[in-house]
Amino acid sequence: MKSSEISKIALNDLGGTVASLTAGIFCLSVLFDYGYLQALGLNFADVPTTMADHVRDALLWVPLALTAFITYIYMELFTRRIEGGLTEEEIVRTSKNPERVARFRRLPYKFFVIIAIAIIFAHSLFGDAFAKGMWFAAPIMTFEIIRWAFSHTAVADSFHPEFRRALVVVLPISFFMYFFGYGKGIEQLAQKPNVQLILTDSSQVIPVTILRQLDKGILVKEAAGSAKFHPWEQVRMTSQAIDSTVERNRICRWFNVACSFKP
Repeated sequence: MKSSEISKIALNDLGGTVASLTAGIFCLSVLFDYGYLQALGLNFADVPTTMADHVRDALLWVPLALTAFITYIYMELFTRRIEGGLTEEEIVRTSKNPERVARFRRLPYKFFVIIAIAIIFAHSLFGDAFAKGMWFAAPIMTFEIIRWAFSHTAVADSFHPEFRRALVVVLPISFFMYFFGYGKGIEQLAQKPNVQLILTDSSQVIPVTILRQLDKGILVKEAAGSAKFHPWEQVRMTSQAIDSTVERNRICRWFNVACSFKP
């Protein structure tokens, strides 16, 4: 095969990978936004979003997801180096007491499952006070339910292997994105008004919290606590105070010392 043909195949594969990754990020961003709006008591019918809005909102979670992925890779490499590059099966098989070692190495995950059950139970009783923990609990429990269902041979054989693998990955990630967005919405609902809004049909200054700036308008939380969407043609001006150097200085805020430091 000629080098030009190999390059062409590589470029085609790269193009397909980029297209799939872009479509995946867009779908996850829609799930994030849906969870976010649900936390505000809204849905897509109340807030006219565009494709550009969902792509832009990916900037809210992609850096965090990338940081988490890189951290996982570092931890995995560190663990593999300590364990001499052995796989989980090799470690258990070569130990003096394989059954005991297998139980011991499953303990951390079982601990996480117990925490996830506790968070879901607390969220069902106390509501959004535990909403931030659901991004952790929901994917774990979803994975456990799928794993339990497919542990039966008849159930597993009734689905195509590729579909089973996709289900194990896609469903937990989908629940993670929904509840991650939901938690962000609950977090912003707790913020105090930090922006002054003036509408075109009034000279009254309205203290609000900006939730989202979209292509077609601005989504704000009013002082009364309700979320409201204003089209851009209704907005005359927004004004927001910039944090001073002192406000950014955590040592100054916490202990009232070193407040004279300036850039």
